[in-house]
Amino acid sequence: MKHKPLFTVVGRRLTVEEIRPLLVREVDEATLRRFCNGMVVTSDGHWIWVRDRSNGYGMMSELGKNISVHKFAHTAFIGPIPKGHVVRHACNHRSCACPRDLSTGTKSQNAQDASANGKLSWSRKESGQYNTPQESYSARTVRQVVKPGQTVGCLMWTGAKNKDGYGQIRINGKSVPVTRWIYEQVYGTIPKGMYVCHTCDNSWCVEKTHLFLGSSK
Repeated sequence: MKHKPLFTVVGRRLTVEEIRPLLVREVDEATLRRFCNGMVVTSDGHWIWVRDRSNGYGMMSELGKNISVHKFAHTAFIGPIPKGHVVRHACNHRSCACPRDLSTGTKSQNAQDASANGKLSWSRKESGQYNTPQESYSARTVRQVVKPGQTVGCLMWTGAKNKDGYGQIRINGKSVPVTRWIYEQVYGTIPKGMYVCHTCDNSWCVEKTHLFLGSSK
């Protein structure tokens, strides 16, 4: 397995129609759509999960049970995971669920992969520990394709979000909205009583050119 850095992603949504023929077991329609709705296909063919994560691994539900996205992908598109084995990533990206990048092995083999590929040195970043807010911002954003009426596609936040779906980032130990942080980085201090709004109406988006100030009135 060859080490790769975190991806710079320009992607499209995965569709149920293209993955259904790949199934090796029965999967209900709602789960398939949930899987596709949270997945972005990169320009080089990786399937990157952009929704809930735990320690860098994508998380979803199937029939009411929480499951790691890469484990779901292995059982759905490759086959059962042998007892005592884990799912390994050839691409070294925990959020990837592309079948071509997945295989099984022992925990020892997985640890050897990580050590050989230098993954142990940057896995802390996958789990949410970054040296600077800029580093966190760069690693936790995924570029979407340009939609009709846009000149720049949405930049989707894949990190923590509040109950309303807006991204949160830690600045000096305090959790703050990503949109407010990036707005002030680019345009300056936000006046009192003003809020950061989206031209795209996408609460996950943190693309600077999609942000503008508005009031609560």
